[in-house]
Amino acid sequence: MLVRAIERNSVGYDYVIAASDSPLRVKRRADIVCDGTDDQVEIQQTIDELNADGGGRIFLAAGTYNISSSITLKSGIYIEGVCPITGTSGINDLVPDLQGGTMLTGPGVTIFTGNNIYGGGLVNLAFKNIATAISSGDTEQFGLQMFELRNIFIQSPTSTG
Repeated sequence: MLVRAIERNSVGYDYVIAASDSPLRVKRRADIVCDGTDDQVEIQQTIDELNADGGGRIFLAAGTYNISSSITLKSGIYIEGVCPITGTSGINDLVPDLQGGTMLTGPGVTIFTGNNIYGGGLVNLAFKNIATAISSGDTEQFGLQMFELRNIFIQSPTSTG
């Protein structure tokens, strides 16, 4: 059973998740620390537990989360990270170079999927070397409703779909 962050501190999130490369001080205060392999397992477990409680907020600390299969979004779940610093790569001023922040990476992977999602959001997240950041499923369905997407950065996608 996961311990709810809101019971231990006043950060305003139900759970705080740290990446394997998050700073040690952050890992010490996190409810969950990912190991750097298949990090979607810990994230999905947290989403599922919050969904069973009717929704909630997850904070993904700055660091790199290695995702090997899709994470299924659920209604009423907000996932917030840390905005990366954006600069230029030197190749072209139009190509952002994302540094720091919350980075989700998974070559060939659609990171988030979901269908008929009502409420929730993804905020301050960066995606690098992925197939697709977010797929709302079948176009015959409702997809995402009343869902907040803010400060989403995508670098080096492996597909154009």
